[in-house]
Amino acid sequence: MLRSSVRRVAAIAIASAALIGSSLYFGLGLAQATGTPYEVGITLPSPVPNLTLTGATVSIGSITVTMEDSFGAATGATTNSYNFTLGMGTNPTGATLSCASGTSSGSGASTTWSSGSTTAGSFTFTGCTLNQIGSGFTLFASASGGPPSVFPFTSNSFNVSGPADHMAFTSGPVTVPVNVDQNINVSILDSGGNVVLTDNSTVVTLTLQSGPVGGSLAGCTAGVTASAGVASFTVKDTVAQTVTITAVDTTDNLALPQAPPTTVTFVAGSAAASKSSISAQTTHETANGTTADVVTVTLKDADGNPVAGQTVSLGGFTPPGQHSVVQDASTGSDVTNATGAATFAVTDTHAETVTYQALD
Repeated sequence: MLRSSVRRVAAIAIASAALIGSSLYFGLGLAQATGTPYEVGITLPSPVPNLTLTGATVSIGSITVTMEDSFGAATGATTNSYNFTLGMGTNPTGATLSCASGTSSGSGASTTWSSGSTTAGSFTFTGCTLNQIGSGFTLFASASGGPPSVFPFTSNSFNVSGPADHMAFTSGPVTVPVNVDQNINVSILDSGGNVVLTDNSTVVTLTLQSGPVGGSLAGCTAGVTASAGVASFTVKDTVAQTVTITAVDTTDNLALPQAPPTTVTFVAGSAAASKSSISAQTTHETANGTTADVVTVTLKDADGNPVAGQTVSLGGFTPPGQHSVVQDASTGSDVTNATGAATFAVTDTHAETVTYQALD
C-alpha cells in the first residue's frame, strides 16, 4: 500500500502515573481501541507511481479505499455505514479522474466518485483512468457517516508522462578539467517536456558535431539504454578544447528527433614541471645594461595542454643576479597567454652567466 510519508499521531495519549515502591511508573493509554474507525487509506495498483499516457486516457486500474484504525490496520466491516469518496488531490494539469464503478459528481478536474452507504469497511473503484499528463498527481479519499468521524487520506504522488516525443540534454553546457570524468545525461521527454519514466528501452548514442582535434575523447561511441527515461554517459578528453555533442536515438524502428547540441569544454589542468619549459632567445648577449635578451616560460599540464592565465615570475638567479634586470615589469612577473607562454626581457651590466628559474 502506498502511504503518505508522514503519519498522524494515532490519538491523544492519556498519561497516567503510579508509584511502585521507590520507582515512578508512567503508562500511556490510547484514546481509541484497535479496530475502531479512525481514518481511510488508499491502495493503488502497480505500476503506479509512473504511468504513460499513450491514447486518450491512461489506466490506473482499481483503487481501493479502506477504513483503518489508528494503527493503520483495516477495521473490516463497520457497525455504522460510511460513504467512501475518491477524487483528485494535487492535480497540476487539471486531469479528470474516471472510474467504472461508483457514482460520479462534479465534472472535469473536480470530478469525485462515491461508493454509496456501506458497512463493508472498504470500497474498490474499478477501471479508473486519467486523461492528462503531469508530474506530482495525488489522490484524495474520505469517508462520511459513522460515528465516529474519520480522517481523510492523501496518497503519495505519482506521475503520468506521454509517449516519447523528443530528447534533450539535462546536463550541460559544462566545463571540466582534462582527464576528469564528466557525466552527461540525455532525457527521453514527452511533448510536454516530462521525462518518460517508463522508458527503459530507448538506445541513445552521442555524436560529435565539432571537435575533438587530436587527443583522446572517450565515452561518445557506445550506445546507452535509457533507464527510467534517462541515458547517462561518462566522457573525458586529454586535450583542452570545446566539443559540441548531440544525442541520437539508435533504437530499432524508433526515430526520436536528435537532441539540440550541448558543449563540453575541457580545460587544462595545473602546470606540470615535467611538461613546462624555460628558454632564452639567445645564449649570449652583450652586457651593456641596455641590450635585452628574451626569456620565455611556457607552462603545460601533464597532458601537454597550454596553461593560460597563470601569473609567472622569474627568480632564483644563479649566481645571485644583482646585476641582472628584468625590464618588462617592475615585479618581474607576466601572465601566460593562450599558448601558455609568458615572456621577459632581461639585461645585465656584467659579463656573467645567469641561470633563471620560473615560479608560478
